[in-house]
Amino acid sequence: MALTRLSALVVGVILVLSCAPVAERAQEQPLRPAASAETRTLVMSVRSEATTVAARGLIGAAFNVTPVELFNAGLAVKNQRGVPRPHLVEALPAVGTDSWKVSPDGRMETTYRLKANLTWHDGTALTASDFEFAWRVFATPELGAAGSPPFNQIENLLAPDARTVVIRWARPYPEAGSLEARDFQALPRHILDSPLRALPPDLFAGHGFWTTDYVGLGPYRIDRTEPGAFLEAAAFGGYVLGRPKISRIRVVYISDPNTVLVTGAVSRTSLVRFRRGLTAKDYVELAGGPTEKGDGDKTVTTGNAIDEITTGDGNDVINAGGGINTVKSGAGNDTITTGNSIDNIDGEDYFDTCNAGGGLNTVVNCEA
Repeated sequence: MALTRLSALVVGVILVLSCAPVAERAQEQPLRPAASAETRTLVMSVRSEATTVAARGLIGAAFNVTPVELFNAGLAVKNQRGVPRPHLVEALPAVGTDSWKVSPDGRMETTYRLKANLTWHDGTALTASDFEFAWRVFATPELGAAGSPPFNQIENLLAPDARTVVIRWARPYPEAGSLEARDFQALPRHILDSPLRALPPDLFAGHGFWTTDYVGLGPYRIDRTEPGAFLEAAAFGGYVLGRPKISRIRVVYISDPNTVLVTGAVSRTSLVRFRRGLTAKDYVELAGGPTEKGDGDKTVTTGNAIDEITTGDGNDVINAGGGINTVKSGAGNDTITTGNSIDNIDGEDYFDTCNAGGGLNTVVNCEA
């Protein structure tokens, strides 16, 4: 259930990143970050490095601590309320129609029709054969995924044409008409077909594709990795929902559960909840979406400016060397420090401590 909720929340983030309008920055306010919508970078952190960024990993590459929706896309995607919607396809299969047939013996057949002109991160066209190829990979027992759902429920998968995926099920499967990337992702046949034929299972599962050379379908395309430190990705113009408004993301690996170090020019940041790793609601706030408060007792440090930050459930520490434009305090007892000025701060119903070397402009419920 926790994973399902996280997935639904990340969907909201992807919609924000892809479709949300970019807020205009007033030119006369020097404290706002200089980065434009075209150059701004979203910095986030996770507690450890993933062994894969794929939505479905194989033996030796099955530990993904980053939300899979950043780099992947599936046939379906669930919205914030957990309702499945078409993602890579024109429509989802519906029971009682030709798109979802049920036989008296319980066998089923679902048909998905891919949207036109979809491409992988490297520009190669996505076709139904990529799903057929993925089925062959995941159904191979030696690669470690064949015994898990939905693969252990699938009898066969066909690609009758470039945009049609037909899945034949051995028995009823509730999610048969709403397969997300984490359930069943396509794999780029043009990249992995030769390695699958040439390599033994353990070496294929350890192929660079699953980590540093990953090519996916999601809103961000990985273009730089530093093992043990971070990965960076650029907005993908061919993403099915449109190019994200935030042009770059940087995922930093930080094991300290109480500290998040924000580096680079960040237009909006928020306190990260580490109890279950980075949550989707943190991404929503980073992207300028609806406010969701964190757990409190966290530290955010940046040598740059912070345009807008919302603290957590109290006792947070915020250090911004480049000034802060807007602060919205959560449950209070926060310490907010900058060597420059704070333009606007609202401590809500609690008194926080604000230290601003450059002065405070508008202050509500905050003790200077």
